[in-house]
Amino acid sequence: IAERNFEGKPSLMYGTIQEISSLKNMENELKENAAKFSSIFHFSPVGISLNEFESGRFIEANEVLLNKLGFTNDEITNLAFSDVTPLEYNYIERNKKDELLKSSKFGPYEKEYRRKDGSTFPILCNCLKFTDSSGRELILTINQDISEQKKLINDLNQQRIKSSQDALYYKSLLENNSFFV
Repeated sequence: IAERNFEGKPSLMYGTIQEISSLKNMENELKENAAKFSSIFHFSPVGISLNEFESGRFIEANEVLLNKLGFTNDEITNLAFSDVTPLEYNYIERNKKDELLKSSKFGPYEKEYRRKDGSTFPILCNCLKFTDSSGRELILTINQDISEQKKLINDLNQQRIKSSQDALYYKSLLENNSFFV
């Protein structure tokens, strides 16, 4: 505020000065963290989604998850978890929601997602519940497609079964053939 003399020129000024470097540092740190989160969300090699806690409605999904599910971003934001989860997981999903209420996180948890074309694929998901600045309760979910791991496990099991069958076959040959005795 300025006081002026009889000629209208400022003769005295007074006011307050506040040191805001700590606020500016916090603002810069917040911007850096938002940029880091955005990079992780958009460039992650696994699917990530942000959903409303109560309804399960998708707010946003990264490209990896959109591609795996076969939906566009506009389509996915009209869906909820339950729309892409096979019915046989309903009971478990309710328990997982209770777990989120108690501890704000769960996982890893193995389940399946249903694509737009109706086919399913196995995922390993980890969830974190948090409240945003407007007070909305949200869920951040990391969804890793484990189709390849499941296929490898199945192939190994088939190979073990075949090896066991082969061993039994050769054992029976040895036991029942006097030529080898």
